[in-house]
Amino acid sequence: MDPIRRMQEMTDSQRTIFQSEFNQTRKHQTTAFFLTLFLGGIGAHRFYLDETALGLVYLVFCWTFIPVVISLFELLLIAKRVDRYNTQLADEVALRVKAMTPA
Repeated sequence: MDPIRRMQEMTDSQRTIFQSEFNQTRKHQTTAFFLTLFLGGIGAHRFYLDETALGLVYLVFCWTFIPVVISLFELLLIAKRVDRYNTQLADEVALRVKAMTPA
């Protein structure tokens, strides 16, 4: 479910809170793309998407250059990963906003 559909089920005050929280914490595809392109070998894009464990794996194995090769392939998938992250974030924010404010 996209953020617009979630907001239709909310009151005006809930929408305002949702938009504010979501916009502060959402991730941008352009940033993720450039992190993958230039710092993918050390896992910067994984840390950016809050995938700390995978980021650490990239960091530990960066001397082998295997993470560099993998990150070049991940350039093709990074937009979908950011969308998936933002969708999950929108779900969490919507639930939190609905729980803390009266309908």
